[in-house]
Amino acid sequence: MHAGTAEMRYGEQTIVLGVGDCAYFDSALPRQFRRLGDGFCEVVVVTRMSYTRRQ
Repeated sequence: MHAGTAEMRYGEQTIVLGVGDCAYFDSALPRQFRRLGDGFCEVVVVTRMSYTRRQ
């Protein structure tokens, strides 16, 4: 979390994230983020895609 507060739903879990928090999860599984409160919210998401290079 870069700014604000957000709720992350991941499977059966609901996690509240604030500034400085992070979450590590399998991005192949369903998840949902939503802003909590009236203020600005900024979530930084970093992913890595695995692939096989074609020759």
